[in-house]
Amino acid sequence: MHTSESEIRTKLEKHNEYLGQDPNNLRLITEVATLHMQLGEIDSARSMLTNALVDNSQDAGLKFQLASVEMAAGQFEKAIEILEALQAEGIDNPVLVYNLAYAYMFVYRHSDAKALLLGIIDDATYAPDAALLLSRACHHLGDMDEAIKYATIHQQMNPDNPASTGVLAMLSLDMEDFDNAQRFAEDALTKDERNLEALVSLGHVQLHVQNSKDAIQYFDKAVANHPQSGRAWAGHGLGQMMGLNLPAAIEDLEKAVRFMPNHIGTWHALAWSYLASNMLDKAEEAFNSANDIDRNFGETYGGLAVIEIHRGNFQAGKELAEKSLRLDPGSFSGRFAKILLINRASPETAQKLVTKILNSSIDESGDKLITVLGRNPEFVKKVNTTETKSDLH
Repeated sequence: MHTSESEIRTKLEKHNEYLGQDPNNLRLITEVATLHMQLGEIDSARSMLTNALVDNSQDAGLKFQLASVEMAAGQFEKAIEILEALQAEGIDNPVLVYNLAYAYMFVYRHSDAKALLLGIIDDATYAPDAALLLSRACHHLGDMDEAIKYATIHQQMNPDNPASTGVLAMLSLDMEDFDNAQRFAEDALTKDERNLEALVSLGHVQLHVQNSKDAIQYFDKAVANHPQSGRAWAGHGLGQMMGLNLPAAIEDLEKAVRFMPNHIGTWHALAWSYLASNMLDKAEEAFNSANDIDRNFGETYGGLAVIEIHRGNFQAGKELAEKSLRLDPGSFSGRFAKILLINRASPETAQKLVTKILNSSIDESGDKLITVLGRNPEFVKKVNTTETKSDLH
């Protein structure tokens, strides 16, 4: 049953009255802090707990709740500091472990999250969503079989919960199993029409069949309901790229990298959008941001090579293209740069070819650069195993 804001405020007023009569009642303090959190009043909740900890510095319950407040505020490092300290004091129950793993996920400590969750996976009573969070951790680590295993376990334990079904849709998408991605996503949406993974998966399925109109409709719903989802904004931007609506694509992808700064594929999509718009300095910045994530990623150097060739700096372009291909002999962008070099493409010709490549098939399956960029962070695995079919020669 949903509790309205007015009901919560009425309850808060009564609890504050009780607290005025018994200001050191820790149970009342935690209840008042919880009510503030339910109202979104994070600062008030934090203040209640930190003030109480002045005279009750060893109280584990206050500390645990303060960690929850910090997570609600997006201060995950602070939450981790509190929870790790509680662990060091010998408090190691499944709820604490789950919350610590959850916080680890937001600071990209996916291996640490996985290790913790493996220890509580069988304790469904106290950590009912441990299997689902473990699936997400495995997904980030590229352990796809394990990710599917744990999402399936969660789905079997919670058949009416669409969360794991949505995750299975996303996992299927990233494994290029489009039929199952669509099946799982549609199933999830029958239970929750706002399910993020389902909407994003169906959007990418439509990109795969080169239907940008329907793709954008799914991504519209995703960003409307989840405005801080980097992957939703990335998909929306890729749909705009497919329609060559580059100003809109750039706007979407700039939002995507703000919310998802460690996704190399999205930085590359943004860079190619800038390139196709002849915004070379911006494209270089985007490729350099990708380079900050992984300096041994051949595709990034190939993109930088294309930029130098646009500028007429053929020697610099040649060196970058060679570095790209040394790191990854199958690098699509490195091979594309070589094509431009062989033809000594003028900046105007290079610009036309960059625009063309956005909607040209780049592998034997007929996939376009746009659709490959939007899948998983290891997007080049697919590109690197095939020869380009693009008629850029």
